[in-house]
Amino acid sequence: LKVVKSPSTQSVYLTGSGSTANYTYVVTNPGTTPVSNVALADDKCPSVSAPDKAGDVVAPTSTLAPGDSWSYTCPITAAALFGETARAAIAARGVFRVCLAGGSTPRELYRRLAGDLGRDVSWPTALVYFGDERCVPPDHPDSNYGMARAAMLDRVPVRLNRVFRIPGEFGFGTAADVYEQTLRETLVGPDPRFDLVLLGLGADGHTASLFPHAP
Repeated sequence: LKVVKSPSTQSVYLTGSGSTANYTYVVTNPGTTPVSNVALADDKCPSVSAPDKAGDVVAPTSTLAPGDSWSYTCPITAAALFGETARAAIAARGVFRVCLAGGSTPRELYRRLAGDLGRDVSWPTALVYFGDERCVPPDHPDSNYGMARAAMLDRVPVRLNRVFRIPGEFGFGTAADVYEQTLRETLVGPDPRFDLVLLGLGADGHTASLFPHAP
């Protein structure tokens, strides 16, 4: 049997109604004979154990015919995905590069990560970035950095010299130019990308200060 886990999740959209992502497993029989008693186990998704017990399954029987495929969907919370992605990145490259969301939507996630749900994250290895910022100083009540610091960053053993905030107090243009240079200087190596991007999703569909009909 061939098992493919997808997607290689890098972006999570956080909404007020609940912050979850999905992993989808596709199981295919590439052979010429049926395979019986097919089961799929994932220790992070205990409900995925057999076709008739998975969350979203296309599986009429427990026998997979030649050329047929089954789809299993496994929901995972944003906090669990954060920890899983951090551990995988650190194991692969020794560093976890995460881009945080701002606004009020992710505040509860940050609080949970500052508690028990973040205890397995190797915070000193993290490089922390931000997807957007308001044009205010970091100590302003509207600062995305200020919110993230109060809810999480000051409560976990992250190294503040590895937290790269957007200098919103400089104004749009200058802040963008400065942050572009920051990204160029700190996202280095053969694979210079974020391991995880958190994005808040507003009721009107806006994300990262990108609003509908307002380019």
